[in-house]
Amino acid sequence: MAFGPVTKLGLKYKARLTPSRIAVQVNGGGGALPNEARRPTTTGSKESNPPSAHHHKRHGAQHISSVGTARIGTDAMQLPKIDFSGVDPSAPGTGTWSAVRAKVMDALATFGCFDAEYPALTPEQRAALFDGATRPLFALPVDTKRRNYHGADKPFHGYLGGLQGYDGYESLAIVDGNKPEPVRDFAGLMWPDGGCSDGFCKAVHGVAARIFELEAAVRRMVLEGLGVAKHLFRMSEYQAPSAAEKTVRFGSHQDSNLLSVVCQPGFPFPTGPA
Repeated sequence: MAFGPVTKLGLKYKARLTPSRIAVQVNGGGGALPNEARRPTTTGSKESNPPSAHHHKRHGAQHISSVGTARIGTDAMQLPKIDFSGVDPSAPGTGTWSAVRAKVMDALATFGCFDAEYPALTPEQRAALFDGATRPLFALPVDTKRRNYHGADKPFHGYLGGLQGYDGYESLAIVDGNKPEPVRDFAGLMWPDGGCSDGFCKAVHGVAARIFELEAAVRRMVLEGLGVAKHLFRMSEYQAPSAAEKTVRFGSHQDSNLLSVVCQPGFPFPTGPA
């Protein structure tokens, strides 16, 4: 798994899965992006707003090779390996969570990326994806694969192929691939007659679910490491002014937290100046 340096709270995630490893990139305002373009292999990935080729150039993207080395300038360094076998994504803070979080933050600050071992994604699931799902998918006619389309405003949410400078590269995407329904809808689009869809759905959903849970764990570790993952439940009272008072109890302000959810007892929120 490879992670790029975290320099902003606006984080982007990109994951590539090869038969031998997972490469997951946390991209916060620049840094390394895994590059497997020179290998004739397919990848399974979880993406959020994937950057364009211009983005890669603009941020001086470093390249992560398939054997787990990071190139910074002319020097090649072995990526640190982090074992996630003791991490339960559904129970943050338990098991080896704190120790792994420390390694994650250190690797991001030092190398900008790391290689993750995640046994929850089994060899059988990998084989089902690469040998049983992606081969027939990419063997479909181009016109069929182009059905994977979500509009001109979302080019990275669907089929990519025939791109200038990316000869031989094809990619298809499933939005919310960790949920069974979108995977079934995608399979129905590719195989309207139902052929190949059952095994495809099981393989893709199984791998996507594991990748998404790993991404969620790493996302939370990064936010905890930055000190912004705390949840605060606050109860407040605003005393009514007396009839003679003309005062504002709590003036205009901006909360320092990332998100505020306000629940109050039946009073409407103001919609304009008082």
